[in-house]
Amino acid sequence: MENQEKTAFHIAVTGHRFIPEDTHLDGSVRQVLAEIVLAHADRPIWLYSALAEGSDQLVSRAAKDFKAIELMVPLPKPQEDYLADFVSEEDRIGFRELLASAKAVIPVIRSDELSSPYQALGEFLVSQADVLVAIWNGVYNAKKGGTGGVVQTALDAGIPVYWVYCPNQKPGEINTLDHEKQMGDIEEL
Repeated sequence: MENQEKTAFHIAVTGHRFIPEDTHLDGSVRQVLAEIVLAHADRPIWLYSALAEGSDQLVSRAAKDFKAIELMVPLPKPQEDYLADFVSEEDRIGFRELLASAKAVIPVIRSDELSSPYQALGEFLVSQADVLVAIWNGVYNAKKGGTGGVVQTALDAGIPVYWVYCPNQKPGEINTLDHEKQMGDIEEL
């Protein structure tokens, strides 16, 4: 496995948990994955996704259509504790179904007691990534372990980011780019 790990191309996914169901968004995610698979056709491709509600599950479901992509699931908490953070039973079921297709489950250990499990997950994702796919509204909100923080950490580390625009539908969130961006717009950062 060590030799395969060195040759594999690693995709990490981050994004909002509360996203709209949208065929354009799904198509954009598939377009990004197709570009990555085509560009790295000579290598195995591993997708690192924690299978959280929303973006993680969207990308992971789309990846199942690509034979070259194998799913790796880093978990920031024990499975039942993690699932307790999910809002819907439908997404818990989706988590379990996708988890059954995973090549590996990786417990993410916090490097210190000050970091949150989700901050540790974000750091892990960036440490594994050759590229980051972010399903995101473009807002940097200083939330440790949040999508904007993971994107910023990746950019600071020189990791390319495919940004797929998507508003955050969590109540109280402000999507300041809605007037400039369309659902599923793709930008390479």
